[in-house]
Amino acid sequence: EIETRVHRAVSNTQNESVRNHSIGELLSLAFPDRIGRKTGIGSYELITGSSVICRECSSEWAVFPEMSGSDERLIGHSAEPLSLEEIRSLHPGLFNIRNKVSYQAETGRFRSTRAEYLDKLVMKKLSAEEPTAGERFEAVKTVLRKRGLDALPISKTGRNLLERLNMLSEAGITGFPAGQPELLIAGLEDWLLPWLNGDLSTAILGNALDARLNWEQKSRLESLLPRRILLRPGQEKSIDYSNPAQPLIRGRLQEFYGLKAPVTIADGHITVAVELLSPAMRPLQTTSDLSTFWQGSYSQIRAEMRGRYPKHYWPEDPSKAEPSLATGKNRPGS
Repeated sequence: EIETRVHRAVSNTQNESVRNHSIGELLSLAFPDRIGRKTGIGSYELITGSSVICRECSSEWAVFPEMSGSDERLIGHSAEPLSLEEIRSLHPGLFNIRNKVSYQAETGRFRSTRAEYLDKLVMKKLSAEEPTAGERFEAVKTVLRKRGLDALPISKTGRNLLERLNMLSEAGITGFPAGQPELLIAGLEDWLLPWLNGDLSTAILGNALDARLNWEQKSRLESLLPRRILLRPGQEKSIDYSNPAQPLIRGRLQEFYGLKAPVTIADGHITVAVELLSPAMRPLQTTSDLSTFWQGSYSQIRAEMRGRYPKHYWPEDPSKAEPSLATGKNRPGS
């Protein structure tokens, strides 16, 4: 088989003088993928990236026509030496210069390397060039395929925007860009590529996400899903959109006395859950229906809380009471 491959390689070559070359050169024509460089005593790395053990070999470069084992650990049973100059002369197409750009998710920075390769072997490192936006984009995509959207330095504000967009989608409200991670990744080229002229900072990524919405969409978004909601004059609450299935507001139970109607946003399409907290800011209960809560489980919570926090205000009918965080003599009814 070796003789057949050598004969075929020699017959196909355009170089008539190749028949005067060494055995190693001729074998390299028949087995170009078995050319290897010495990496240690008795060990070589093929140009394909596989490792070869050859205890009897000592030359810097060799070709291995007979091998056994797996790609991870090959054994060379025969080898012929050849020089790097001979490899360059007979296999100029195996040499090339490549730029590699990698994205460092922890810092948002891009690292560019440039080197001459013999197939997969690095021959020498060269001065790196500034990566193009396209190269940065491909590097980001590579990391996102492994780590998902968390590989991008998205700020708390950016995540809030995506959570709200996702919530509109869940509610069936159209006319907005996607907020779901899988759809953002699928459309990455449209919204991120134009911003990849340098390292990817939190600020740049925030601008890229914000630019997906025009002025009209931004105005409508703030109207449908506000960051804060007015419960009654003088009382506002921040809305937590981290769970797309259920936005949430939080506060001490006493802050919600007198409220009976469901808290809604998005023109009534989405009900906001209320997480009721104890005076020590510990969760007591979460409800989307305050009226039912006041008539039901509140009485049990009231009995327990009055014993723990006797100075706080625990009316019998909270649906008709005024909100108050006052304690002791300053609380209502004292």
